[in-house]
Amino acid sequence: MLRSSLHPLIAVLFYQGITADFLPALLELALDQRDTWAPHAYVINASWSVQQNPRLQSLIAQLGIPVIPLPSTVQQLLTCLEGAAARIGAV
Repeated sequence: MLRSSLHPLIAVLFYQGITADFLPALLELALDQRDTWAPHAYVINASWSVQQNPRLQSLIAQLGIPVIPLPSTVQQLLTCLEGAAARIGAV
């Protein structure tokens, strides 16, 4: 959906359980194909285990993606989404 979208989107990505292998692969793709993925903003909602994955931490840092800890409050998520919207010019 992100690749075919005509307008910038905000993707909230969850890192826990089943997505543990998927997320690093997606972020590597986003890094390799920046022109395709750059119009969009990303937010990661992650468990503490993100700190245990140096590869994932490196990708997050290179792409400048904010990470919201799990569990998080609605206010934390909304604040992060406002920042993401501002980055893509949606505000």
